[in-house]
Amino acid sequence: MSNDTHKLMLDHSQAKVKLYGSYLAKYLPIISQDRHTTNIHLYDLFSGEGIYENGDKGSPLIAIDKISSCYASNNNMPKINITFNDINSEVIAKLKTTIDNTQLPTNCTVRIFNKNYLDLVSEISSEITAFKNEKAIVFLDPKGYKEISIADIKAFLAVGKSEVLVFLPIRDMYRFANMESENISAGHEPLYKFMDEIFPTGIPKFESQPDYIHKIKEGLKNILPEYFVDTFMLEREPGQFFALFFFTGHIYGFEKMLETKWDIDKEQGRAFRYEQSGTMFSGTEVLDFPKKLEDYICSGRKYNGDVYYFSLHEGFLPRHANEVLRNWQEQDILNVLNADGSAGRKKAFYITYQEYKSEPRKIYFNYNPTLF
Repeated sequence: MSNDTHKLMLDHSQAKVKLYGSYLAKYLPIISQDRHTTNIHLYDLFSGEGIYENGDKGSPLIAIDKISSCYASNNNMPKINITFNDINSEVIAKLKTTIDNTQLPTNCTVRIFNKNYLDLVSEISSEITAFKNEKAIVFLDPKGYKEISIADIKAFLAVGKSEVLVFLPIRDMYRFANMESENISAGHEPLYKFMDEIFPTGIPKFESQPDYIHKIKEGLKNILPEYFVDTFMLEREPGQFFALFFFTGHIYGFEKMLETKWDIDKEQGRAFRYEQSGTMFSGTEVLDFPKKLEDYICSGRKYNGDVYYFSLHEGFLPRHANEVLRNWQEQDILNVLNADGSAGRKKAFYITYQEYKSEPRKIYFNYNPTLF
């Protein structure tokens, strides 16, 4: 591996664990406040040795750091059980040494496996299925993509008690994404098996790496309609991407992941860039959200809970929907009505998780540019 390529791998890995750590820092305190969860299980099934060659922390130590911070600031944190796994015995030996020299929080346990990931899928999914008042986060960071399948992701998600994060090397996958079927060799079969799962009616053409990521995400949303799916792109240099895919059946967990994305990349909540030598997006993704929201509201009576769900499903936060609705209200093209048809309170849209759970039909919206 060349020095440049090695540096690239280090850089994107550091960005990846930054996102992962930021998510844990948000998600763990939320779980601790639900008064229901007694145990949180964290599965890092391609863990690596815990420290990069330049001394920076890998996902195992990042996770332990975030867990320690949560315990230090929150006396109500549930017990956390961490599972690390890597198929490489030398890597695991180094990880064990690193963990032995790391102070763990009192209420945290660690187990370390040296197994093939594919041999662990059934075991881990069975553990999750048996959960009672427990939740799981499954972090999959393979060195390639050959081990990852949609069936395995669904197995981890099956009982609605887990979130799954999958890191994929898009730049490597995209090189072969548009290959004609007659040219597919044995070495490319895992990639096309993966894409066949996502696009059961036919694999589309891809115009660029961002287009590839976008179409994979939309394909995943189509084949996993009961789950929320989103991505975070990592760009090292113009046009070269990696992506973290996030899956959950829990809408509030999804909102926390979206918050993490928007905190890291405040421009569009889509990508982490190492070099600011040009913009990656034209801005149309953000500009399209008001139009999508307009079309959605005009398609039939939509309540505050509907708009909350729709906004998150499109990758935007409640505050973004509130901004659009507030702007329309100021232009006198949006009418906000209480459930009984009376006029709603000005600038009160009730687009929150709490209202989604308690009063999802508190108000509804009437959008019409010629309304007033």
